[in-house]
Amino acid sequence: MAGGRTQRQLLAFYHPLSPFLMQILQIVASAQGANSYSTRLSQGIIDKLLAAQPGSTVVVRDLAQHPFPYLKEAHLQAYFTPAENRTPTQQYH
Repeated sequence: MAGGRTQRQLLAFYHPLSPFLMQILQIVASAQGANSYSTRLSQGIIDKLLAAQPGSTVVVRDLAQHPFPYLKEAHLQAYFTPAENRTPTQQYH
């Protein structure tokens, strides 16, 4: 764990000292989804954080279900080309 702390120590650290609600971002990058060990581990941590900080919010980004669009050469060229000089392919980027 971070700085050699256990999960219990991290929860004890954040709970009494943090009067603010947390905004938790969970990024799921495994094609195995809920069957993934890392996804189950992160969900367990999130469950404990929510128990320690009721009312906190969780945003889940599942890259297996909703892949991040890759930048292609046309995308990058469009960023460096003035709008009036863009090719038809670059017009949409």
